[in-house]
Amino acid sequence: MSRAIALRRAALRLAVREGVDINLTALDRIEGALRVPIHTAAADARTILLLGTSTPDLANGLVSAIAMQAKSLTVIEPDPGLLFSELPRLAAVNDESMTVLSADPWDLRIDPRAVDELLATVRTTDFASYRALGKEIADRAAAAPLIADESIDLVIVDLLGNRLTTFENARVLAEAFRVLRKNGRLLVACLTADEQPTSEVEIGLGSWSAVRLPLEADGAAELGSAGFHGMTYHALVDRPVRIVKGIELRAFLIDAYKGKQGICLDQGHAVIYRGPWREVLDDDDHRYPRGRRVAVCAKTHELLMRPPYREDFISVAPYVHVPLDQAPLFDCNTPALRDPAITKGRVSLVDPGRAGIAPACCGPTPSDQDGKCCGP
Repeated sequence: MSRAIALRRAALRLAVREGVDINLTALDRIEGALRVPIHTAAADARTILLLGTSTPDLANGLVSAIAMQAKSLTVIEPDPGLLFSELPRLAAVNDESMTVLSADPWDLRIDPRAVDELLATVRTTDFASYRALGKEIADRAAAAPLIADESIDLVIVDLLGNRLTTFENARVLAEAFRVLRKNGRLLVACLTADEQPTSEVEIGLGSWSAVRLPLEADGAAELGSAGFHGMTYHALVDRPVRIVKGIELRAFLIDAYKGKQGICLDQGHAVIYRGPWREVLDDDDHRYPRGRRVAVCAKTHELLMRPPYREDFISVAPYVHVPLDQAPLFDCNTPALRDPAITKGRVSLVDPGRAGIAPACCGPTPSDQDGKCCGP
């Protein structure tokens, strides 16, 4: 251990023991750590949505990185003051494919420009007219949403989870899920606490304050509740960003994906988990023991052959292709090892006498589903 690292650890132990506040990492250091993974993800996307301009220069750097490429970028920031501090450089890019707006990230259907036009022509004088105005705004948002369903390849959330309430953050994640295409990707930058604060804490971070400090495990749990899968943590710096009253705040980028929803049909696929762990457990409690041929539905097989799983699994495709419109339902609640006889085609998946028809969890309608791997 170097002398510098030893001194740093001693200082951290002292700060935690005494319950003092210490600032260890500036926001511009976080932006530098975010730049490579975000720009790499943006290179593989055609339509990109950035929610929040919390990290100085992150939006400008993203604009510069894609300015000469055939991509669409939308930047949404709820705080006009924070957005306007970034606007001079953002506005310098004369590109019709870029949209920069102060709007509500928890309702990406409402276009503030359309609302401004409506307010210029409508006068509310009583509750009835106010209610009519609200209905008109909702109707217009439904007919011509600011961001349509499944129209975005990549959503980036820039520390908004620290600036919003738990309820507002849940709505932001729900909107991110709505606008992402199937197999779309979500990147969430967040500050997390190693312990639950004993009281409300407000931490100044340059031009904004963190009012919510989720625990480290909360990030993945909140994304899972919103319907995402494949959550992966990436540490942005190798030390806490802040120590506040003895609580460590660390900066993470959490990677997640959309695409596990839908009916589970059995085409005879299997996967083999490579290791190095003896077994792994996915977000729907499916176990994959190392080196064993695990039966999976067609949808799960497709997911496991994509990021972030594809380097960890070997595909075992069946010899006999069963079209999806003839494939039986897959029992996703009780996964088992795949019989090699099915892989080789000696046992038919579409045999009417075959046992193991899926339970209601994999039914063809949302009302039959349990919200896990077959969720709506």
